[in-house]
Amino acid sequence: MEPSNQVNQFFYPEQLTPLQQNNALNDLHQQMHSMQNHITKLYDKIAKQQVDIDVLKKEKSMNLTRKRKLILEYINKPFWSNPTISFEKWIRTIPISYKS
Repeated sequence: MEPSNQVNQFFYPEQLTPLQQNNALNDLHQQMHSMQNHITKLYDKIAKQQVDIDVLKKEKSMNLTRKRKLILEYINKPFWSNPTISFEKWIRTIPISYKS
């Protein structure tokens, strides 16, 4: 394509057919929908970070005794349930085979 044609097409664009217009509008609609989803996700992240910041500010102003109590509660919190059988019984259930 010659440079003069490119300039003419920029300043004097050809009229689009109704199908081309409809396709262009659909593309714009999809792009807008995608951008809206992206903005919504960013807003959700910002809101979550703001909550985290508020919690950190609250913890910063918390006194030392309260912090110690929270740490002790966290340490003493059970992460898993106690086993139903003892270790000695469990280890005897493991099959062992000797191959030479």
